[in-house]
Amino acid sequence: MKRNILIIVLILGAGVAAYFLSQQPQNQGKVSQRVFDASDYESAASDIGKQMGDLSPTPPTGEAWVVSEAEFVKGEPYVYVTYHDTRNIFRILLE
Repeated sequence: MKRNILIIVLILGAGVAAYFLSQQPQNQGKVSQRVFDASDYESAASDIGKQMGDLSPTPPTGEAWVVSEAEFVKGEPYVYVTYHDTRNIFRILLE
């Protein structure tokens, strides 16, 4: 009896593991990686600023978010963005 239960548990565990390993990330296909030249950083920061309303996890208390700083990580597809509204200052890491 214990042996049958153990076999059933192992089969169910393998099935669950196979299911989760086969799932694709939800944002796959929605995000495209861009490589910037040194001259493109200003326009990239401007583009990020235009999208801050969609990227920020919270809505602004004023009319819109204002990006005050964008720090690009050298050799990596990441940027630290500091942004604010009339009352709050936030920093977010974007890929």
